[in-house]
Amino acid sequence: MALGNDVKFEALKTFEFNRRHDDLSPAIFRQDIRLLHVNTIHVQIRAL
Repeated sequence: MALGNDVKFEALKTFEFNRRHDDLSPAIFRQDIRLLHVNTIHVQIRAL
């Protein structure tokens, strides 16, 4: 899982595209990570 702030939509799409063949897909949050509740992140980590 990678968390970032101020990531452009195009950069996020490239990140997803470049990892499409990885064994585990990255967890992607399209909203501002500063607004995420910690439980949302925990759920994504457990799903990996």
